[in-house]
Amino acid sequence: MKIHLPLADSPIYGYLHHAYLFGIIGHSESFQPWMHSYYTQLFCAKDFVELACPVNFYQLDNCPLRETQAISRSLVISLTDIHRFIQTSLEQGYHVLSFINEYYMPYSDFFGVRNFTHDLLISGYDSEQQSYLVTNFVDGKYQTFSVSYDDYENAFNNAAFFDEYGNYEEYKTRICLYRATDHKYVFTADSVLYFLEDYLSATNRLKTIFHTESNLAFGMDVYRYITEELVKVTDGTRAPDGRPLHILWEHKKCMRAKIEYMLAQGYIKDETLLSGYEPIERDVNLQRVTLMKYRQTNNNDILHSINNNLNRIKDREQEVLNRLHDEMLACKSYFPITDWVRV
Repeated sequence: MKIHLPLADSPIYGYLHHAYLFGIIGHSESFQPWMHSYYTQLFCAKDFVELACPVNFYQLDNCPLRETQAISRSLVISLTDIHRFIQTSLEQGYHVLSFINEYYMPYSDFFGVRNFTHDLLISGYDSEQQSYLVTNFVDGKYQTFSVSYDDYENAFNNAAFFDEYGNYEEYKTRICLYRATDHKYVFTADSVLYFLEDYLSATNRLKTIFHTESNLAFGMDVYRYITEELVKVTDGTRAPDGRPLHILWEHKKCMRAKIEYMLAQGYIKDETLLSGYEPIERDVNLQRVTLMKYRQTNNNDILHSINNNLNRIKDREQEVLNRLHDEMLACKSYFPITDWVRV
């Protein structure tokens, strides 16, 4: 028997939790309205080592376009064979996410080198080939490929649930089942305006229960902490990390797409907002690529140039997004209130 659940191409892939979500719901007619209602706010740890994902989108956990069930892996193992559980779940239309040890996975850079527990999404199986269809990074590229039942089972059974500092990570003990819903989501411009105001003012009106506000920075302040981190790289107290600039670039991709969407739907009228924002997206991408060159040369002048450019980009983005904010307020009176209220 063969099962292959659809998985859409994700417009962002810097972190798997976003790419997996977008892949599962990306075929929904409501995907664009939902995505463009959110993915506006950014946050980071002021000391990057405090978070596994030092820079990230600030999102609400609940997505109405995806059904989620989180089950204890120990409960699953006590009740049934892991392969039977995965295959039954796939047959019912659920993608299966579990944490595995990549030391046992031939596709991984950690294969046979060192233990590294990470998440893996399964979207299909082939009983004849005795393999699962999975999605993850291979050679730095986000892609879908096959792994054998035996390799998966070894990696699953040897997953660890503690970080490098010995802290217990309970979320790794869960198996998550994901399935797209048929929820009809209406674009909510009020959500965009709400998070845009927080982004521009570097604040967070939605208080998080996971971290104290004092150790996090939001919105435009993320630029400051990225540049401070690059200074630490120049003095040798930090290793270069490409993820913050990659996520910063994906944020600009999302904001540019959001402006395009709102123009197309008539929520804003000023087309110079798009022409003003497109160079910002390109320039952040250029800094991302430039950092890759630094990792080949270790020339600190490259980092100084990136920081100078990021400061200029920040000023330009502040100007364009302030205009977007004012344009949204000006256009708000043109639309029924139901188009602006968050659902």
